[in-house]
Amino acid sequence: MLFISSSSVYQNLNREVSEDEGAEDPSHPLYQIETLFQQNPSFTTSIIRFSGLLGPARHPGRFFRGGKTVKQPDAPTNLIHLYDCIGLIETIIAQSAWGEVFNGCSDTHPIKREFYPLVAKAIDMPCPEFSTAQTLDYKIVSNNKIKQKLGYQLRHPDLLKLYTTSSSQQ
Repeated sequence: MLFISSSSVYQNLNREVSEDEGAEDPSHPLYQIETLFQQNPSFTTSIIRFSGLLGPARHPGRFFRGGKTVKQPDAPTNLIHLYDCIGLIETIIAQSAWGEVFNGCSDTHPIKREFYPLVAKAIDMPCPEFSTAQTLDYKIVSNNKIKQKLGYQLRHPDLLKLYTTSSSQQ
């Protein structure tokens, strides 16, 4: 069984978090579902915790249009491109990497205040508004395990480079 989950299961610990350290929020519904799948003796489950999805139909420059405010503007982003989501799924299946938990996210975690204006400008969208709240609760999702255990090489490791070059429509 391959269960697609979310990196939102991790607590905001204001540091990097990884799959095997117990940084999950036990009350998070997705984490509880993950646990049920992992404990089922009828099959073996691998879990992929994807970060925020980007792709051809999900350009981050459009995320905050229509007056939406960027919360926690000084927090790092945790995002992944659709093509890397598909690549990770294919790699796990091809390698029969069952009984594991993997994080799916890019190598870079640019600060929201820097990232979202750049990607909006890349597609001629207005700069988003930023919250003025000073509280900072975040996590930086580590992708080291997919590179070390699976040998996975991200197609889009650097999101700033991806969305600020001529290929900004990807």
